[in-house]
Amino acid sequence: KLKTTVGAKRDILELHPSSTTTFEQKWRYSISICNEIMFPNDAGIFLQHPTGDKPIDFVVNMSNNGGFQRNQAIIFHSMLLPFRAVEARIGIARSSNTGISGFVKPTGEMYGEVLNHKGQRWTGRGAPELDMIEAIVQIRNARHSEIATNHSLRNKIEAMIEQVKHLRSEAGVSGQSTETVWIDQRKSFYSQMGDLFGLVTFFILITSCLVLFPFIFYASMKFPSSSVPSNNLAPSFFSRSISNLNRYIQITAKK
Repeated sequence: KLKTTVGAKRDILELHPSSTTTFEQKWRYSISICNEIMFPNDAGIFLQHPTGDKPIDFVVNMSNNGGFQRNQAIIFHSMLLPFRAVEARIGIARSSNTGISGFVKPTGEMYGEVLNHKGQRWTGRGAPELDMIEAIVQIRNARHSEIATNHSLRNKIEAMIEQVKHLRSEAGVSGQSTETVWIDQRKSFYSQMGDLFGLVTFFILITSCLVLFPFIFYASMKFPSSSVPSNNLAPSFFSRSISNLNRYIQITAKK
């Protein structure tokens, strides 16, 4: 049995120059697998270098989008790449099975995507081969003992398999793309400080709720619900509270 161990940390890999490369200095990069690119921490956005230098220059993402069966989810998945690129000012190279493969600049623009002969990165046709695959499985399960000796049956199955390949080639996008990965030497505030802005915003929200709630509750208790205009057919506690709070502020201001 194959035994695997969860890693304790995400490693920073290095790409060194050689006789087959066109660059003269080493570059640091991180690898993210499939859905790890959806989350900054899992994608390596918050990695730090001991010397204070930029920890990674680009990210390599390898994904398997086969489970989406070529629906719009593969578009959503690829649209997350520009967020990770801008967050850390890094380039991204992505290879995705049944998904969208290509590159992303540190400024968020996607380029060098793998396209079909019609110039499409996604056909929108879904997985039309599934019905044919189901039919093949049913035949194999029902007549498994005949396949080895019944040549016509075997030829029929082989023809159905070729049809599956044809449907896949028409509905999917296959090919390759070779592009230069963009490098940006700048370090972003987000990659250094993390979700500081989100935490500050959340703190302000909670503080505002704690400060305003006593006034809203006091106003709702001080003024009866009849103070709400009659055209409000189903006044909720919140709407009554806001209306009464406004009245309380107006009365206080007059005093």
